[in-house]
Amino acid sequence: MANCVILINGKKIDITTLVGQLEVSLDNQSTTKSVSELFENDPELANSVYETLELGQENNNISAFTNHSGGAIGSDTQWDIIGKTFGMVNNKHYYFEGYKTPNGNTAIPINLKNEADEKLKAANETLGRSFPTSKEYVNNLLRRNWWQVKNSDAIFAISSTTDNKVDGETGWAVHMAIAENKPVYVFDQNKSKWFTWSNNKFIETDIPTLTKNFAGIGTRNINEVGKQAIKEVY
Repeated sequence: MANCVILINGKKIDITTLVGQLEVSLDNQSTTKSVSELFENDPELANSVYETLELGQENNNISAFTNHSGGAIGSDTQWDIIGKTFGMVNNKHYYFEGYKTPNGNTAIPINLKNEADEKLKAANETLGRSFPTSKEYVNNLLRRNWWQVKNSDAIFAISSTTDNKVDGETGWAVHMAIAENKPVYVFDQNKSKWFTWSNNKFIETDIPTLTKNFAGIGTRNINEVGKQAIKEVY
């Protein structure tokens, strides 16, 4: 079969090598066609090509994505800084009114803290830590984690795990997300691998695909391996 080039979102894609994989047939000719012309009578083929090339709506316009985080020094900041180099510019860094953080740009009314408290207490049934703490400033740092979870499609965290629990403050957000049945992806810097939650435990997974509204968070002690993991996700 001769080469066939299609235009997907203005980008020429040679799909000759995909034909065998997708078990579809195209006319035996070399040509360049628009997506609408090539796929108008074969939507199944269109979906197969988009899925194989990972060119869905969420994957090709990262400038429309939003990152929900606390803007803390370390991983939170790196999701922001590295993201900008890929065109991801929408970052919501949450903080509670009256407790402004250095990078905070999205205030949460202080009268909503009880909503976060309920979610933190539920997560703590797994974590087995102490909440509330004796310091209100620390409590509000923990509470803002709920808004990262609440407003995101999935959690992408740089951290480490111990006995199926995520270490550090990052664990609060991840385990609240698990309690809400949201997808979570944790890059363990100690193991240099991505993990996801499945059947009540963390299992190894491939590099995850970023969602349109994601929470890019993690440890303050991010290293070069963790930074590279962020780049690979973008």
